[in-house]
Amino acid sequence: MKLSVADRLLLFAGALVALLAGVLLMIGNLIGVLTVPRPDTAGVLARWSLPIFGLLLFLFGGYVLALLRKLRRRQDSLIVAQTDNGEMRISVRAL
Repeated sequence: MKLSVADRLLLFAGALVALLAGVLLMIGNLIGVLTVPRPDTAGVLARWSLPIFGLLLFLFGGYVLALLRKLRRRQDSLIVAQTDNGEMRISVRAL
């Protein structure tokens, strides 16, 4: 799958936003800036939900960045030939 430059830039920007939001959620909750409204009555799950969601956002951002690198590598290692039925992609390793 070939992505345009604009699509790659949007994915990269979205991944960076997810990474930063994840880090801010984790750090903000752990130092006490971001908390649930009433931590004395909240359960364990409510107290740990923000850092857990921050970690999930961070992992998702890292996954999207890794996916972009992998996609670029795949496109460089293929030879594309036009046929009557469309594009035919052949791996350089297979040759």
